[in-house]
Order: sequence, then C-alpha cells, then structure tokens
Amino acid sequence: MRRHGESLSKAIYLGVAASCLGSLALLILATVLVALGMSEAVFTKSFPVIQYLAAVWGGTISGKKAQRRGYLAGGSAGLLWCLLLYFLSSLVGTVSLGDWLGKMSACLLLGALGGIFGVNQGQK
Repeated sequence: MRRHGESLSKAIYLGVAASCLGSLALLILATVLVALGMSEAVFTKSFPVIQYLAAVWGGTISGKKAQRRGYLAGGSAGLLWCLLLYFLSSLVGTVSLGDWLGKMSACLLLGALGGIFGVNQGQK
C-alpha cells in the first residue's frame, strides 16, 4: 500500500501542537499590548478570536501534513484544540458545557476550513 502524506493521527497531533504554539504567541502579543497601555477589556474580548485563529492555524497545519482529507484532519485538530481548552478551563474554574458547545462547533468548522486550505496549499 502506497503512503500518501503523514498518517492522519500524526497530522492531527501536529495540528493541535501548532494551535497551542499559535495561541501562545498571540496571547503573548496581547499581554504585551495590555502592558503598553491598551485596555484589559480588549484582552478579554480578544481571547475567543485567538482561540478561533489557533483552530484555523492548527487545521491548516494538519491538512498540509495529511495531504488528503484535510477537512477531517483539520476538523479533528480544531475539535481537540477546543476540548483541550475546555478541560484546562474546567480545572481553573466552573465552566458551562452549554457555553462551550457553540465554541466547539465553531472550532470544528474553522479547523475543517483550515484543513481544506492546508491540503490545497500543500499541493503546490
């Protein structure tokens, strides 16, 4: 059997790792902007945007590594990324699953879109 690209599970794990690194970089940037004088309200409103951008980035990396079925690799990476955030948030305080269902579906869709983009980007 001929292998085409990375295995799907490896591509998904690389996508989740890319989401973590991308989110960390954006959070550091937001922290620096708050330290330079921006309002903290901007920081709290930018957290969901950072989460969604990280899901797209992770989906793109997953799709590029998988080289096929980018929607599956990217969507899985986006969903795992959101579940990781939900788990970490539940350790810190009380979190409602109902509030996170919308975020999980958005991360799933954005990750799948990123995966589709990543597959097409990797074919060049």
